Amino acid sequence: MEQRYHVAGSGPVCIAHSGGPGIGWEYLRMLGLEECLTMVYIEPVGTGDSGRLPDPNDYTVGTFASLLHRVVERLELPKVTLLGHSHGGFVAQQYALDHPDRLNAIVLYDTSPVADEQFWSAAVSATKRFVQRHVDNHAEVADYVAALNTRFDLLNDDDATAVLRHIMPAYLFDYWGREKEFAPARQSLRRYAAPTRGQSAPFDVRNELPGITTWTLVLAGRQDFIRGPRWARLLHKGIPEAELAILEDTGHLAHIERFVVVASGQVREVSALLACMAFHQTWLQIEASALAGPYATLVATARAEAGAHMSLAWQQQIATDRGMKLGMAYPGSSQTQPAPPGIKVMHRQL
Repeated sequence: MEQRYHVAGSGPVCIAHSGGPGIGWEYLRMLGLEECLTMVYIEPVGTGDSGRLPDPNDYTVGTFASLLHRVVERLELPKVTLLGHSHGGFVAQQYALDHPDRLNAIVLYDTSPVADEQFWSAAVSATKRFVQRHVDNHAEVADYVAALNTRFDLLNDDDATAVLRHIMPAYLFDYWGREKEFAPARQSLRRYAAPTRGQSAPFDVRNELPGITTWTLVLAGRQDFIRGPRWARLLHKGIPEAELAILEDTGHLAHIERFVVVASGQVREVSALLACMAFHQTWLQIEASALAGPYATLVATARAEAGAHMSLAWQQQIATDRGMKLGMAYPGSSQTQPAPPGIKVMHRQL
């Protein structure tokens, strides 16, 4: 069975698994992360140019996790970092349970440890509230609840794509306020019907979460109607080594929504800096364990001191470097204290 993947960027390897099931991998591309990581984007089986399973009932989380492992083996790396978005987060959780020894870290991005009847009921209720808020000004949302409940397994690829593009505004915090920015992404979305035909019990690993021993970053948009903070908190509570970040004024697609345009005119993701810090810390644990401890102390101190400033920065609409006005100077004084021990360790190692 052929499963394709796409490689971009440079640095430590991070494998990204897209959502759906059945949504084309392209929407998940993260240019900001490619600046400090080698991103390996899975093109899941049943989508794009990857193969199709002989038995459509086999499109299950377990199958996707098994095929993901083939890619990890193909890369011939002892460990990788894994990012799973939405349904791809289901796959990432299953993989972490099946192959904990092959992971440096996991990023569970707008996902959940369960997708049972209660989960879908909450999604329908949130969609109804979205419709009530917007139907007067945007009549197209009137049938969003019906669209959410579409039997994609009965459609062809073109019809499945049409439904996904139709309901896409619900997945963003402020689609119509930034429609000119988001319209190209909406038109590029692609959904394939085959992966929606899998037959298995509803996904539920809540009781197994303590078995995920890998360091995990849990990300969720505050306004994500389908896999938002409620489900992110379950992951954070259940996974022993998990950190939680809730992004304000953000829906289900933070990597599309939370861009900052800097003075040079280039578009970058602010979160790329924090991602690089986390992955470099993991890399040090592997390659230079003696330095990893002092570096972790430095990072923790920096995060604690910068936390309030970063929270304010995320809440602003920033167009240029000078547009970031936090109202007070960033001190940075505490960060100077952990640096000397790290430098001493480095001297000894060198």
